[in-house]
Amino acid sequence: MESHLGLLLIVRGLPGCGKSTLVRNILASPFGQRFISLDPDAVNVAELDASPLLNFEGESVPKATLVYRFLLQEARDALSRGVGVLWDQPHGEVCGGYGLPEVSWRYP
Repeated sequence: MESHLGLLLIVRGLPGCGKSTLVRNILASPFGQRFISLDPDAVNVAELDASPLLNFEGESVPKATLVYRFLLQEARDALSRGVGVLWDQPHGEVCGGYGLPEVSWRYP
């Protein structure tokens, strides 16, 4: 039996640089039919069931961390089914961060 894993593409950059436009264009292409889109700004925290996202009962975490954990679970599920993931991620330093590691933009 052959196993297929999905492709994860993280589109990250400063606000207004065209990340969401790029993601929308990829999704509209024939290639994009193999992907789902994940965007932290599109998650409605008020409707999010936090219980499966907590490491232990009563854990207190910031809303941004819950959003990140939700998106991470969605990405894992999709990738395990062989579905690609386009993760539209604002640059953390500018947008407050969602738990992704910071990327150094300088070359050594």
